[in-house]
Amino acid sequence: MVRYALTRLGGLVGTLLVTSFVIFGGLYLSPGGPLNSLLGGRSASPEQIAAVKTEYKLDQPFVERYTSFLGDLAHGDLGTSLISRQPVTELLGPRIGVTLFLLVFALILVLLVGVALGTLGGLRGGRLDSAVVIASSVGLATPAFVAAIILIALFAVQLGWFPVFGAGQ
Repeated sequence: MVRYALTRLGGLVGTLLVTSFVIFGGLYLSPGGPLNSLLGGRSASPEQIAAVKTEYKLDQPFVERYTSFLGDLAHGDLGTSLISRQPVTELLGPRIGVTLFLLVFALILVLLVGVALGTLGGLRGGRLDSAVVIASSVGLATPAFVAAIILIALFAVQLGWFPVFGAGQ
């Protein structure tokens, strides 16, 4: 069991590394590269361009920037927000409580409803079982962003039970 868990953990780490490399590298393949994205398409003087390159380490080789990124990530440094110019960790801090609440609430709700419907469908069989299987198949096949839009439109916009965005303060 321990060997299986370690194998799965190794696969997770490998997947995260490959994903981070592809996304990090993809930024450099975009038209104009990361410098154009950072400047927002605005024209800049050579001094401003040099300052941005130095600030974001764009004057270093790609591999060096990537390993620096991984090192910063390992130390909990998620960088600086391009919009607010604040550390990203400071921006995430106040929002983590609401996020964890939503995560735990959704997990409990899904477990309760899933176990109840699965048990009922398994015990009763017939049409109820077929309905549970069809509903769960549709639920699994629906992309999360589509389900989110439909649920927001129904429960937040139409019924007004929840705020459309934010924590409702």
